[in-house]
Parts: sequence; C-alpha cells; structure tokens
Amino acid sequence: MDALTSVFCNRQDHAVATTAGGEEAIFAIGKEDKTDLEFRNTGWLGIEDYVCQIGTNYENRKFPAELHIRGAYESYGVVKLKILFETKRPHKKTMLRLVRGGAETTIVKVDGQRTYEVTSTMLGSGEGFHVGAYTLDIGNLEKGKHYLDFTVAEDGKGNGAYQWDALSLVGT
Repeated sequence: MDALTSVFCNRQDHAVATTAGGEEAIFAIGKEDKTDLEFRNTGWLGIEDYVCQIGTNYENRKFPAELHIRGAYESYGVVKLKILFETKRPHKKTMLRLVRGGAETTIVKVDGQRTYEVTSTMLGSGEGFHVGAYTLDIGNLEKGKHYLDFTVAEDGKGNGAYQWDALSLVGT
C-alpha cells in the first residue's frame, strides 16, 4: 500500500456489548438512517486505500462516504477499504451487516482468505442513494486480530461507485 495513496483512521467508541442472546457487537460504523451524513464525501482525490482500526481514536466524519472502482468518482471515496479489528473470544457465527445505496456489487474478503459477493439484488438497493441492507454470514472467527477488505466488483453493474449508510459486525 503506497503511503501517498492511503489514509488511516482509528475508532475509539468501540464498546463490546453483549445481548441476552449471547451476541457480541464487534463494531458499528454509521447509522442505519438512509443518509451518508456521518461520512466524509470530499477530499479523497488521489487516495485509493482507507484503513480503519477499530478500538482506537476515530471519528465517523473521516470515513469515506463512497467506495468506487478505479477512475470513478475519485474525489468522493476510495477504491479499497480495510477494517482491522480484534475479537476477545472465538465466535461460531459472525454476521456482517452492510447498508448502502447503489447498484454495484460489493466484494468482501475476510482475513484475506474467504471471499463473498453482495449484490444490489441481495441488498435491495439501487442506483443513486436507494438504500438497501443485507446481513452476510461470514462464518466463524477465532479469538484475535482480523481484517475485512471491501472493494467494488468491476462487473458493469451501476456507475462504479456506491455510498455507505452503515456497517456493523456481530458475533455469537
């Protein structure tokens, strides 16, 4: 990753919350409110990668509003998003909730090994900021450090960029 084309964020408001059902909130970024107001939608020209470390100092306003393919809407977001996080215990089942607008397909990689595609049909989203949501089962996670990579598939769907509303990860 080139330092000139990368930005790093940190997040301090990571509070591990456990529900009566034994679910642990690992992280939550943004709010499911059908807006991208929590995110920064300017100042990304020339920046391709964004790395977010859950568990340290961070503000939502520094998180890119969009994810895009190379060459599309470069001043509004980035090409690749990486979220680094740590689990305090093993999780048999881990659910990633993606809430976003756009007709594009999201590629999610877990720890560089497992790859998933989330389409606009799965999300119920559409072109522009027609927001949809999908909860993706990313399987088990051992106790320790992990990361998620997000990119936009270059499959010709949509205009090559989509906007975030919220991202969250819960483990059981």
